[in-house]
Amino acid sequence: MADSQAVTLPPDAVSVSGLPADASPVNPTAYKSWSDKMGLQNPILRGITDFGEGAVSGAASTVFHGGDLLRRAMGAPRIINTPDVQNSMTAPDSFAGKAGKFVEQGAEFAVPGGIVSDAAKGASLIPRMLAQAGTAAAVSGVQTGGDVKSMGEAAALGAGGEALAAAAGSSKAAQHARPLPAG
Repeated sequence: MADSQAVTLPPDAVSVSGLPADASPVNPTAYKSWSDKMGLQNPILRGITDFGEGAVSGAASTVFHGGDLLRRAMGAPRIINTPDVQNSMTAPDSFAGKAGKFVEQGAEFAVPGGIVSDAAKGASLIPRMLAQAGTAAAVSGVQTGGDVKSMGEAAALGAGGEALAAAAGSSKAAQHARPLPAG
């Protein structure tokens, strides 16, 4: 289609995001951090507040992306791309804000991964790798709203992490890691 041709959509048309086709995109400039809303000037207080807001935004991101998976499965209207939801999932644009979100998102992998590791203790390597791969893929699926590429990457990292842990714990690895004799 030539660039000069206009496309007219029916009034009830819906975009692939689930929003009306004529809905305006999210305005990222509308976001204001908690520190900005409170007028904090002290850099230490801003850092603490930004870290906390980053952690909360990470949790909100997981909740909304998980909810989006359910909404798509049930055919319900999607809210993930609305400005309020996008703002709640946005970490402050500071080191502390990004660090808070990173720590929260990492904990979402570490806690279930630790539980699975304890449950699979004593199993051979392949079942442990599969358990960690499945857990990491499931967590990534909820965090990303079912992004298959991210889920695959997380599964590979989960399995690889288990393999590396097994290799590091092997007797051969232990021999290489032992201290050299004094003298």
